[in-house]
Amino acid sequence: MGTWRTALLMALAMGVLGAARAYPTLTGPTGLIALPGGEVSESGLLFAADALDQPAGRALPLRAQFVFAPGFEFGALYNPFNDDAAPDYAVGANAKLVIGLPDGPRVGFGAQFLRLRYPAGDERDYWQGYVAWTTDFNPELYDASNLSLTVGATWTQAKEADARMEALRGFIGARVRMTERIVLVAEYQTKDADLGDAEALSSLGVRLALGDAFAVQAGVTNAHGLLAGDVHHFFLGASMLLTNSDDRDYPDISRW
Repeated sequence: MGTWRTALLMALAMGVLGAARAYPTLTGPTGLIALPGGEVSESGLLFAADALDQPAGRALPLRAQFVFAPGFEFGALYNPFNDDAAPDYAVGANAKLVIGLPDGPRVGFGAQFLRLRYPAGDERDYWQGYVAWTTDFNPELYDASNLSLTVGATWTQAKEADARMEALRGFIGARVRMTERIVLVAEYQTKDADLGDAEALSSLGVRLALGDAFAVQAGVTNAHGLLAGDVHHFFLGASMLLTNSDDRDYPDISRW
């Protein structure tokens, strides 16, 4: 239960520090729950922390995304596992460039790296490149899009010792604004057993905005890192954006 207590304490701390728009995925890039989207956050620093169970053990992925130019973000991940887990921790880095209209279709081109470190010193590396197309519908409702659709593809390579596997997978996702502050998020990615997917990746979650720069989320997913397991687990987390709202470099195209 220590991981869940830590996540709740971090969420409370974020709520005290400030009240995020685009939400980081569980591996870092902004987007859906585990899959990236065609958006970035406002200029500034975006933090997120979630607690979730994975086949490798209970995890606490900590993410930081930085936007210093319109349409460009880069970030880092540190994901410690509990003592019963096979890996000790995971570290990662990512970057994304978004091209398109703030209130229309836009395309994100990105890459991310993830390394799993095991107690014996062994490592497993993942490299991923992706393209994600996102568009909004009915922007007049609640003064923001009440439906956001994302379609994309990922190319992923896994490398461990002398073994190397790679796969191309397609994905789709949607965000539906139920009220001014509540958004449902769903996603699906095709399965590639050779890469290590036990099933197709699928997630369902809900996000609640508690202020202009603070949000919490909860849901279920079978994602673990860049792969998908055969069991869906519960996750709970929070995100906070540190920015000067009066001096935005990038339009608020995706609050969630």
